[in-house]
Amino acid sequence: AVVSTQSTGSQVTIKILIPSFTVGAVIGKGGEVIKAMKKESGAHIRVSQNGKYYPTTNERIAFISGTNEQVHQIICEINEKIRNDKPPENKKISLDLKERKTQMKLIIPSSSAGKIIGKSGCNIKEMKEKYDVSVRIQNHE
Repeated sequence: AVVSTQSTGSQVTIKILIPSFTVGAVIGKGGEVIKAMKKESGAHIRVSQNGKYYPTTNERIAFISGTNEQVHQIICEINEKIRNDKPPENKKISLDLKERKTQMKLIIPSSSAGKIIGKSGCNIKEMKEKYDVSVRIQNHE
């Protein structure tokens, strides 16, 4: 997982990656879906411009700000769209694409990676045991 969080008081900002095939489902025609998500959750959401991908990927960045609850709601909605959205007809459904539908990719500052990993990987081990997840940290600098 790649993760970026910033916290100011009770507000938190998180950056997540959205596969290019899902961006349309997240934004919606004329921005209707993203506007509805903002209105319903109270969170602020911004998606990087078309063609502006996270380095070495074909994924766009979603910037999500709000309270923990608001941000959690938006992340759940986006992940649901990633899991359920169908790629365009001209895209072959590859093994990578099927795997991507089961992943959550966060962007974190390098300075926070140690806190997430924990001493000798203890935080990662705890997350794996407690939540039955796989956690990978990649350097994209």
